[in-house]
Amino acid sequence: MKETHINGRFVSKAVIAQMMALVAGGGSWQPMCPRDAPVCERCPTPAHIHWLSAPRVQQQMVRGNLSRNMLDLCAASHPRAARPAPSQSQKAFAHMAAFKAAVLAALALAAGSSPSRTPAAAAPVAVPAKAFLESIGICCHIGQGIDDPVKAGKALAYIGAHAIRDDASTAPSFVPDLLQLHRSTGVKVILTRSGPNETALGDMLDMYRQLAHEGAALAVEGPNEPNNWPVTFNGKKSDHLDSGPIADWMASYYAQAKADPVLGHLPVFHSSESGGSESNNVGLQYLKVPEGVKGVLRPAGTTYATHANVHNYICRKPALIDNMAWINADPTFRGWPDSMWGEYGQTWAHNFTGYPLQRFRRRD
Repeated sequence: MKETHINGRFVSKAVIAQMMALVAGGGSWQPMCPRDAPVCERCPTPAHIHWLSAPRVQQQMVRGNLSRNMLDLCAASHPRAARPAPSQSQKAFAHMAAFKAAVLAALALAAGSSPSRTPAAAAPVAVPAKAFLESIGICCHIGQGIDDPVKAGKALAYIGAHAIRDDASTAPSFVPDLLQLHRSTGVKVILTRSGPNETALGDMLDMYRQLAHEGAALAVEGPNEPNNWPVTFNGKKSDHLDSGPIADWMASYYAQAKADPVLGHLPVFHSSESGGSESNNVGLQYLKVPEGVKGVLRPAGTTYATHANVHNYICRKPALIDNMAWINADPTFRGWPDSMWGEYGQTWAHNFTGYPLQRFRRRD
């Protein structure tokens, strides 16, 4: 999917999903803000459009209160503008027109077309709801005995989510429950384990084989947050001084999964939090340790995963703020959650160097 501009800002897939979710009812255009939402005192532009137009640093400064910081946003969006105060009817018209233009551009982008410089002239293109539903994943606790698989299946079917993540339980009924869930709803499964050892590694691959035989496996995932639940491999347990057991467990897991005739086609998700939290530089901030990097304690070519895996706890922010999901979706964002940059660019625990910043830029 290509990125585009709306009022001069790059717009990500996450923003498109948010905009699409706001469009309801037979193609009628619904305002992004209520009718009494703040409109700029300097020009007839609603708050959210100024926010889209402002530089990122300005967004970070004013995101908590759009109304109070409206003039700052206006100045950041078009500092040379000096317009007379509009009438109320002009404000209302601009409010709707700006939003309609933004959503038209987003819908055209989602459909794969290239919006023109004047997106208001573009015709809206229908986008399947499935595209949005496929972006949703649910964390379940069937493996821990907390969620009833039948009730979970009904809830998943109701909302239309097609992917779940669960604890790799060794209970005899666990995998059969997941397979029945897949048959009844079509969901696919990712399994993980907190604090695994070599035995758990083999158990997890066996569970994945059973799921994969029926097309119920979405991806293979490594240990869950080893900074909170230590990993044991070859008789050694990871701790605050040594992340070596995590690296060796993950490298072995990856190699076995990719060599398996049933599992080899599946993506391998990295161990969550392992890059950002690693105690010593064993290269967990990479999917595959590159050639020529210095200070990494595992050889170049050591492969851990095909996909990065970030636990983005936006709930750590003790307040709701405007566009917080969009802000956190930015791979270069550095703030309160664990981010792509903090896991794979410059690790948050000990500042080990990972991928360069340009690898995190949004691309086509």
